[in-house]
Amino acid sequence: MSITHELAAHFQRYMVLDIPSIRSIFPKRSYPSIQRDLKALGSVNSYSHNGQFYTLQEIPVYDELGIWNYENIYFSRYGTAKSTVKQLVEQSLSGYTHAELQDLMGVRMYGTLKRLVEEGAIGSERISGITVYLSSRNDIRGEQVSNRNRPCDSTKALFDSAAVIEVLLAVFIEHKRSPDMVHRYLAAKGENIPLKDIGAIFAHYDLGKKN
Repeated sequence: MSITHELAAHFQRYMVLDIPSIRSIFPKRSYPSIQRDLKALGSVNSYSHNGQFYTLQEIPVYDELGIWNYENIYFSRYGTAKSTVKQLVEQSLSGYTHAELQDLMGVRMYGTLKRLVEEGAIGSERISGITVYLSSRNDIRGEQVSNRNRPCDSTKALFDSAAVIEVLLAVFIEHKRSPDMVHRYLAAKGENIPLKDIGAIFAHYDLGKKN
């Protein structure tokens, strides 16, 4: 069996490996040789842990956001944290705060967000005293701001048992991890619960951090 085939078998067994782990398996293999082996296998890097972990392209089972969490090691369909943040922000119905992105991606994003804003890849705006990261496109950004600012009848949202149950089922049974995902899922079912109300339910039950 070739080294690359043997390494692939270890990936299938362990799912995720870092260089020290690979070198312990192949102690006579040099670092440059391991890098070539990983490239030959088409491996992908984690966006967490400074990209120190690797897996094979066929292993991750990405969620709707394009993220795979394996034992708190995070990989993205979009590759880097920077590319992932841009995709999430562009696709969001109401933009994201840093806290919301951290809940979704599992890592802090301050530096990444700062660079993306400086490059003009995404926008940002203070809304109700909090920085919200928005699309770089004016038309999408305007809709996101409108959704974020839309009034919410929080009393109705929090005590309308039918709405709460629908949101909780979407989060815990269907694994929808953000108000955006829940809103899209419920809309596809014909359930018209306003995005702002879903956000209020998320905040009240601290759903972003529990799911």
